[in-house]
This record gives sequence, structure tokens and C-alpha cells, in this order.
Amino acid sequence: MVSGVFVAEPTTDQPVDGAPAMYVDQSASTVTVKLAAEYFHNVAWKTATEGSLLSVVIPFFNSDVRPLAARLIALSTKAGVAVPLIFVDDGSPTQEFNRQLWPILQSSHSPCQLAVLQRNAGRAKVRNFLSKLATTPYLLYLDADMWPDEEDFLQRYLDWIRDGHVDVIYGGRSARKVVLTGVDHELHRLMTVRREALPASVRRHSPAYHFYSCNFVVRRELLADFPLNEDFKGWGWEDCEWAARVAERCTIRHEDNTASHLGLLTASQLMMKYDESVANFALVLRLRPELVKDTALFRVARLIRLAGLAGAVRVAARWMAESEALPFSTRMRGLMFYKAALYAKVVGNDAH
Repeated sequence: MVSGVFVAEPTTDQPVDGAPAMYVDQSASTVTVKLAAEYFHNVAWKTATEGSLLSVVIPFFNSDVRPLAARLIALSTKAGVAVPLIFVDDGSPTQEFNRQLWPILQSSHSPCQLAVLQRNAGRAKVRNFLSKLATTPYLLYLDADMWPDEEDFLQRYLDWIRDGHVDVIYGGRSARKVVLTGVDHELHRLMTVRREALPASVRRHSPAYHFYSCNFVVRRELLADFPLNEDFKGWGWEDCEWAARVAERCTIRHEDNTASHLGLLTASQLMMKYDESVANFALVLRLRPELVKDTALFRVARLIRLAGLAGAVRVAARWMAESEALPFSTRMRGLMFYKAALYAKVVGNDAH
């Protein structure tokens, strides 16, 4: 495989048999650093992308996205229009998943592109990178562990785009099609159902706070003006901060066009994610305090800080969350207290 640097226009002809094209991005420095990558396009890519309204862009890391690719190709066929699919491997340690994915993309009648980053860029940077690969007026961002719930999933987004001016549409998430079942993953499934899988009628009351980057359509030019903040590293909060900036100038529209979150985690894995998110929470608290200061999470974190009990609460909360003998509602409270105890060290004694 031949390495290239991301760019706006290919400098070689259509790749043959999956050979990568060489790109050079003249404007990358205004959004992100240049990212070394390898590029693959199927035969349909060069001719079928012209005139398309919407591209689906999917970042993934060390995961098998073949089922999602097949699902999106089928949904594109149902929609009756060419919907380009762009997958970006965000620096996975092995090429095995790419070798398995490429034959599906290569044989598809839908225009498909696969970009393989040489190093992990992270959630914010890879999403900015994806916005530069697409050429359609609108982008649909899907996380690699999401699964469109309805057969007209793409058609709904296309209809909304055609009906009038669209800046951002968040379609929501669900747990309707989860495949990881059993006691190890039931806690996360219930959390998804009760706290994240909210109907659009509820989400509209706080459009930025209830926004997730797992399933949303955005006007490409808007994303060029409002890139994700690449100071956010690792997991959490970068999408809320982006949505808060966008909401000051544009409309964040909430609709019911859900995708299921298939990537359920165990309680221990969730707490590891919370550990990773502390710096991001501190950053969003500094940049957008209005997003979090009225939440129960912030208030509990501040009380823990004032009482000097962060260490003790963290230990007790971990036990609550991991104890399978406790009711799921109690274990969910344990997860919330664990996160609040972590965040207690960054809320500040003078926060109010």
C-alpha cells in the first residue's frame, strides 16, 4: 500500500484494483494538521458522486464495520439515489479489518471510499478530516457502532434536506437493535434507554446538551466554518461543545430517525471511559459553563468537592456500579456518583 497525504483533489487517475490515490489538501492547516493516509475508491466513486446530496461518513478504530457497510449499501439502494459512503480507519493497530472491509466496498454499486490513517487522530480531528474528504452539500455522520433502525433511514434525511434549508439534524439514538445482551451489558442498555434515547420532543428543549455526534446530518459548508475543537482529546464532551457554538448561529434540529447503539460496555468499561473524559469535562466547563452548571452531575460533583470526599465516593460508587447483586437503578446511580467524583477535582471550590 502506498502512503499519501490528505488533499482536496486526487493527483492520480481512478485507482485500479484498490490502489490508493494521492491527495494533497491545500487548506488543511486551517482546520487540522495534515494526516498521512492511504486511499481506496471503488469504480462507482468517480462517476456516481456528482450531483449527490448526501454522503455518509463513518470513522472507525479497530472494529469490524462490514455489517454496517452492507446495511448502508442496502439502504442507499432503497433510497434510489447514489449516496457516497466514506469510511476512515483512525489508525487501527492492524490492517485485518480493512482487508475484510474493502471487498464489500469495492464490489458495491454505491460510490465508496476507504481512507486509512497511519496514526490515530482522535474523535474531533478525524471528524474534521472526514468533512474534507466529502464533496456533497450534506454529510451524515454515523459512529461505527450505530445501526440504522428503519428501512427508510437514509430516505428520511434526504427528504428533510430536499424540503428546505437544513443546518444540522440530530436523529437520535436507541437500543432497539442491540445484540449484546445479558447481565454484563444490560446496565449500559438501560442507561441508553433511560438517559440517551430521548424522543425529539424532549431533546428540542435543550438542543445542544442533547446532541450527540453519533447520528447527525450537517451542511458541509457549516462544518467548514465550525470545525470540531481538536483540543478535546479522547472521549466525551466534544460534540456538546461543538453544538453549543453552532446553536449560537444556526438551528440544531431534532428529529426521530434513530440508530441503535450496538457498542454496549460493561460497568468497568464505562468507568474507564469516564476516567478518560475528565480533561474534556474541564475544557467544556471552561469554554461552555452554561452547558453543565445547571446539571445534576455538576451539582453533585461540586458537593463532593466541598466535602472533600472524592476518593471515598469514587471507591463506594465503583462497588455500587459493579455489584450485580444490586438493582440496576442503584448501579446506575453508582455510575453517576463515580463520574461526579472524578469531575469533583475540576469543578473548583468557587464554582457557582
